[in-house]
Amino acid sequence: GANFLEIGLGARAVGMAGAYSAVAEGLSGLYWNLAGTAETENVAAGVNYTQLYGKDGLDFLWGGIVMPLAGGHIGLQVGQMSSGSIERTRLSRLTPSVRSP
Repeated sequence: GANFLEIGLGARAVGMAGAYSAVAEGLSGLYWNLAGTAETENVAAGVNYTQLYGKDGLDFLWGGIVMPLAGGHIGLQVGQMSSGSIERTRLSRLTPSVRSP
């Protein structure tokens, strides 16, 4: 699904606890609600980096640009989410007391 939407983008949106999609505007509209880009008057670009749960948690990198073009708007956004390195474990390596019956 859209688990990246749980992270949030921008201080205002995070402060509104995710209830931002109805009022998204400008550059953040690329992420939350595309209709919010309609009132962008100039070129807008930005980058966001969020790190959750310390260095071994989730990293989210997002960048976007939106600009007026021929009576409308055009935008591009790129996002990447990574979980870092996760040590692989196997059931066979668990002790018998830890295994489920």
